[in-house]
This record gives sequence, structure tokens and C-alpha cells, in this order.
Amino acid sequence: MHFPRSIKRDLSDLVSPIGFATGLTALFALTANAQTGVAIGTGSPTAHASAMLDVQSTNKGMLVPRMTSAQRTAIASPAAGLLVFDTTLGQFHYYTGGSWQAIAPGSGFAWSVTGNAGINPDTQFIGTTDDQPIIMKQNGQRIASLKWDNIAFGTNSLQATTTGTFNFAMGNDVGTALTTGNHNVMLGDQAMREADPDAGFNTVVGCNAGKLITGNWNTVMGSEAGHYAGSKNVAVGTLAGYSGDAGNTCLGYDAGPDVAGASNCVFVGNGSTSSTLDLTNSIAIGYNRTVIANNQVRIGNTSMTSIGGQVGWSTLSDARTKKNVNANVHGMDFILKLRPVTYNYDMAATIALNNEGQRTDPKTGKTEAIEPTANDQQARDAQGRVTYTGFIAQEVEQAAKEVGYDFSGVDAPKNADDLYSLRYAEFTVPLVKAVQEQQAMIDAQQQLITDLQRRLQQLEAR
Repeated sequence: MHFPRSIKRDLSDLVSPIGFATGLTALFALTANAQTGVAIGTGSPTAHASAMLDVQSTNKGMLVPRMTSAQRTAIASPAAGLLVFDTTLGQFHYYTGGSWQAIAPGSGFAWSVTGNAGINPDTQFIGTTDDQPIIMKQNGQRIASLKWDNIAFGTNSLQATTTGTFNFAMGNDVGTALTTGNHNVMLGDQAMREADPDAGFNTVVGCNAGKLITGNWNTVMGSEAGHYAGSKNVAVGTLAGYSGDAGNTCLGYDAGPDVAGASNCVFVGNGSTSSTLDLTNSIAIGYNRTVIANNQVRIGNTSMTSIGGQVGWSTLSDARTKKNVNANVHGMDFILKLRPVTYNYDMAATIALNNEGQRTDPKTGKTEAIEPTANDQQARDAQGRVTYTGFIAQEVEQAAKEVGYDFSGVDAPKNADDLYSLRYAEFTVPLVKAVQEQQAMIDAQQQLITDLQRRLQQLEAR
């Protein structure tokens, strides 16, 4: 064997107490070649051509210096590449020339699936150091994409996004058609799946919610809610606001489900809806309450027996809001033509004309009957037995026409499906006028009586 001079000297020092031959027997065979490196091992090992030191064994390992964390960090001026085993942390550490780095078990990176300690978050993290997203896969299928301006969890979610930013998607097939849309929050299987590519500023939660949203600034919560929503809609509840244009508020299961073209309307309550397309500025509140015309408010369904509060309903009547003020109110001539009556509601006709007995499935477009609950039927039966006092709207309208009175107390239908209504509070005005006219007649009669009495007294005095 041939050894470099320094190795010979070290070996001589090592074996001198027991003799050179004995020392060689006790040690692993060591061969050296100044040009090919050093090999350590049993027999006659040969160093690999690429190695300066080649330790070979099939039943033993190699030990590097072992020390505590305190001892490791106390090493003065460690060289780049220095390797030790930290007994405090149970990890190999190497010095990069600027800091100590841990070698995680089973990988070449300082990260372990069983937990890590001594991590420097400034230099050790999960992520990328360029502008590429972090992609997570399962069975080769992408299940998450994390980027500083778009976050997607779920198969195919945000798969087409190009320049759109600040979108958050969670669920399978969420926002799959979005390309340039911004600031969308989408949670639920297929939420906003086929929305317009540039739809933005929408908050959508629920399976199939907002699936075909065409606009911006919608807030949708509920399975299949806001399915065809336009812009600036709020829909909360399963099937709520399923189809609509803009500015609608739908709260409750199946609230405002099939109001295509409707805008700036409010539907509150299970099944509250409209039977009119392209509706605008109308409100329906209550279970199965239907609004039929534009600029109309309907509260409660036909089962209601009482609507009230602590004080009466106020009608705005400020002089500053009025013009063309005239005293051309009809009195006695109009009042005397009215026919006060008592009546019972025909509940079957009332329900049919208010479209409360049926609903249109927003998904299929089919009309289906709504079977009343036991409580509903009981309330309707009781309602039909109540004797009410009032007028017939058509008769009031005719009376006003006959005297040439444009009476606002009659709320005439706005379309073929709408119903007549009466504003009973407005009857007060012609009644006041009638009393004034009657009082003028009484005053005139009283003056006539006074004159006749005076003349009678004069005759009797002769």
C-alpha cells in the first residue's frame, strides 16, 4: 500500500505502541492514491474516481461529530459545508456559509411530514421563489392552486383564469369559466361554474349557487340560489333569486325563484314571488305571497286574518311635496252613489287570482300545484266564514266616473292579472267634503228658519 506522507505519519503514531503489523490488523484496510483519493474498508478497497474519501462497508456506518444545539452554534467560524449531528434536535445540520440548515429525515429539504423544529420562517417555507403558483395534486389530478392573487381548492376550480385576480374558490368545478373576473369569493360545488368570464365582486356560497351569474356585485347564499343572477342582487336561501336581472333582494327558501327580468324588487318569505316578467320596484312579503304589478307592495298571503301594529299607518302629506293643489273634491254627490255592503271572501277565487295555489319550478319551467298545509287550510276556511263590511271596488270606480271625480281611493289593476283594491283611508276626504256641504245646507236652512220666525213674530205683533 502507498500512503501520502501525512497519512503515514498519522498511522505510525497510532500503531507505535503495539507495532505496525498489529495496528494494521486492528484497523480497516486503508489504501490511498494521491491522484484517486482515499478508500477505507475491509479487504483492499479502491476509492471511487469521483471521491477524495470513499468509506466502504456493508455492516457499519460512519459517525460525524455529535453535539448539542448549544455546542453547534458555539463553533467558531464554521466553514461552509461543515456537517454535524445535533443531538438536541435529532437532526443533521450543515453550514451554508451564512447559517445552519437542518437536513430533514428522508429528504433533501429542511421539512418533515412529522413536524419540524428550529425552522426559520424567513428562509424555510413551503412555496416557490418565483411567480409560479403552488399546485397540489391527488392521483395526478390538480386539487389546489395557490397564488398570491388567486386561491383555488378543488378539481378544475379557476382552471381558466388568466388576468383575473383576487379570486377565492373552494369546491369542485368552481368558477371554471372565469378568465378576467376579479374579486370573487366562491364556495361550494360548481358555484359560479359557468359565470361570465369577466364577472367580478361576487360572493357566492352553496352548491350550484350563482352557476350562470352574468354580472357583478351579487351576494348569493344557498343551494342553487342566484342561478341566473345579473348584478347587484342578494339571494339567501335554496333556490332564492334563481333567475333575476338586477338589484333584487330575495330572502327565504324559493323566494323570488322565477322572476326573469325583475329588477329592484324584494321577496321575503318561503315561496314569495311574482307572476309577472320584467317586474320592477315591487315587494312581496310572506309565505307564498305573490306580487303582480310594478311599484306594488303585498304583505301576507290570503290566510292572514289580521295585520296591525301599535299605531296607524301614516301617509306622507307634507305641503312642500305637493303642487296643483285644488279644492275640487266631490262630496255628497259621490257619497250618495256608494253602496255599503257586507260580504264573505270566495277563498277559492281569491287564491287562484293571487296565484297562491301554484308555483313555477325555476329549473324546469313547469307549473305545479301547492298543496296547503293543515294550518293553511284551517286559516282559509276560517277566513271564508268572516263577514266583512265595505264596498265593491268596481262600483266605487263607476260612482266616481258618473260624477266626474278622479278618486284616488280606487287602486285599479295595472295588468290583466292584477286585482282591484280600495284605499279606505282616502274615503275620509269626500266624507269630510260631504259633511261640509251638508253643514252648509243646514246653515242655509237654519238661516231660512230664522228669517221665517222673525217675519212670523212681526205679523203677530200687529
